[in-house]
Amino acid sequence: MKELLRSPEMERLIEVFWLADWYESSLGISQDTSGNWAVLAYKPWGSIIRRDAYDRALDENRISPSLNVVYRKDGNGNIFAMELVPNDGGVYRRKPPKNFEELEPSDAAQWVSDNVKSAA
Repeated sequence: MKELLRSPEMERLIEVFWLADWYESSLGISQDTSGNWAVLAYKPWGSIIRRDAYDRALDENRISPSLNVVYRKDGNGNIFAMELVPNDGGVYRRKPPKNFEELEPSDAAQWVSDNVKSAA
């Protein structure tokens, strides 16, 4: 258990839950973290059987894709914004706008929230 708590996977999940909470409390934009809760339930890092079960659930739309944190950096490599985006491709209802990189973080978060397909 100690190894899991310090794993990169767990750090990413913690970061997603923290940022999703911040989106809700600071920006009033709710984020669907059910896919991240599914990662915790399936524990795909535990074995190939768990990974296959998790992938099958994603393929069959029984669970939503998990979210991941993306950092926006300036020309010097300094982080100036963090965003939540789906981990897996093909989950948007429509293509992101061409100026997506230039959107304010709250606008980008709202676009993702409005355009991510959820599990059926």
